[in-house]
Amino acid sequence: MSEFSENDYYDLDEEQQERNDYCEKKYNVFFLLVVLILLVLGQAICFGILGISTAVYLRGGIIVMNSTAPMFTFFSGLALSMVLIATVGVKLTVKLVPQEIRDYKETFIQNMKREKYRTKVDRAVALYFGTAAAIIAIPLFIICATANYSFYDDHFDTHYPFHNNTVYYSDCDVALLRGKYDGDEYKEYKYPVYRFVYFVDGQQFDETTDEIKNPEKQKAIQDIFEKNGVEIEIIQ
Repeated sequence: MSEFSENDYYDLDEEQQERNDYCEKKYNVFFLLVVLILLVLGQAICFGILGISTAVYLRGGIIVMNSTAPMFTFFSGLALSMVLIATVGVKLTVKLVPQEIRDYKETFIQNMKREKYRTKVDRAVALYFGTAAAIIAIPLFIICATANYSFYDDHFDTHYPFHNNTVYYSDCDVALLRGKYDGDEYKEYKYPVYRFVYFVDGQQFDETTDEIKNPEKQKAIQDIFEKNGVEIEIIQ
């Protein structure tokens, strides 16, 4: 008489399937954790670059950042994260999964084969589209990271990707904008917005800050203008 009955084999198969399902679910949880880690890492790297760029280009002075810089930095970080997920996501997951799953070789190998099969397309999409997005986003990010203003005692610097323009208050016209028209609708600014008009080598430049929301910066810039006797035109 056989040692195992047909039902015994069925029970073993069912137990094996439950074990497979358990390991796969746990593996997927760790893969999602890795995705989250790499998303945070991508953002941290790009915002770190933003901070370094700001420190390099905006030395001292009262810094007024461009409001679009964080948005482009976020999308740059997202593009970088996609590339990281495609290249190191599976390998990092393997390092993080518990030993019980790593030791369960048959299930883990099956899971990895399915994961590798699925990620062939994912990697192609992430690498090509992610890299393309990063190539497009990085120059925009650099521009946004450097296209800001810093105000000093007798001048302000306006920043471009590879150089600064130094403008003395005595050489420009300064206006305080109260609002702007969006089509036929007038929208009033809640915070100060300054416009500077000046000339460099006969060419006119028109620089407008974003809304300066920080009260301390508002006060400091006003004090600088008063100190330099800057006449400010109010434009409704």
